Order: sequence, then structure tokens, then C-alpha cells
Amino acid sequence: MVLMLFFFLLCYVSYQDITKRKIFNHSVLCGLVIGCLFLLLPDGNRFSIGWSYSLSAAAIFFVFFLVFYRIGWMGAGDVKWGAILAFCFGMQAFFYIWVISVVMAVIYGLVLNLFAFFRSGKMNAIFFGFTQGKKHVPYGALLSISAMIFILGESWF
Repeated sequence: MVLMLFFFLLCYVSYQDITKRKIFNHSVLCGLVIGCLFLLLPDGNRFSIGWSYSLSAAAIFFVFFLVFYRIGWMGAGDVKWGAILAFCFGMQAFFYIWVISVVMAVIYGLVLNLFAFFRSGKMNAIFFGFTQGKKHVPYGALLSISAMIFILGESWF
């Protein structure tokens, strides 16, 4: 039941990041509550080992993503959402989710550049300017989609 709620939250965050280019704090708070439920319920602890493991994973990835925020490649909502996903999944599982999301971000950026090239005839710096206007990569959505892929992939095996 909690996993299904989490799956719906992932869909909602993807939708709001793609349409509004923002991840709202109420979504981050819901993710935190669901992460706590994962740890509190006996059958819900399928991704994380314990509180200290989840909190350390969230702290490490928060600091890691904060570097990309300072560079200008990520928004603050993406940083918070990444930390919440690290809290929910734990270090090792979130590392796989992060790798999947980076591959999807590169593909997304390349496709945007190809469309820009065919439309204008010159390459734009869309891929390297993640937060340029409405053409940035919705990284929170890509993190959520990667988490969905991870959840579905784990249930298949």
C-alpha cells in the first residue's frame, strides 16, 4: 500500500516538474512521510536498512546535489527531491537510480540540441544550461522516472 502511494507521488512529482518546472515543498514533505513509513512499517522496509543508513544517504546526496545547484545545473527542488529519494531507497539503490537519471538527462539534452539544430541550423547550449528558461532538463522528473524503473525492475526479479 505504501509503495503504491509512493508510486503515485513519483508520478505527481514528474508531472509537476515537467509542466510547472518546479517541485513544490508539499511533494517533498509527502516523500519524507512515505520514507518514514517505509522505515516504520515491518513490511515497508524493502529499500533501506535503517534510520541511520537512510539519513546518511540523504545527507550525502543532498551535499552532492548541492554542488550542482551552486553551479546552476539543478534547481533547489531537484536537490531536495534527490535527497528524499536517497532517504527512501538508501545509498546503494539510489546510486543506481541516479545513474539511470543521468543517462536519461544526457539523452534528453542531446535530443533538445538536435531539435534546436534542425530548427535554427546552429547548436545551442541547452544541454549544459540545465536551468535556462523553459528548456532546462526537468531533473526531478527524471529522478522520479528512474525510481519507477528501479521499483518495477526490482519487482520483476
